[in-house]
Amino acid sequence: GVISISYDRETRIAAMLRRERPDIAVMVVSGHAADTHLPSHVPLVRKPYDIALLVMMMHSMLAARQAQRRAYN
Repeated sequence: GVISISYDRETRIAAMLRRERPDIAVMVVSGHAADTHLPSHVPLVRKPYDIALLVMMMHSMLAARQAQRRAYN
């Protein structure tokens, strides 16, 4: 699945989620103007965003995870 987390804790929570569930897709959605210090593999979507863009990114993330799983099996 895809989990959306808040900007102020994104790095810590994303790292925890990836440790616990390495197969989980993490995306940060933020309305903050400041740059974040996210790892390069964590996509950032800035608010306000177009819902079609958000859906496209979610589909892309899930497809990448599925491809990764297939590669390991």
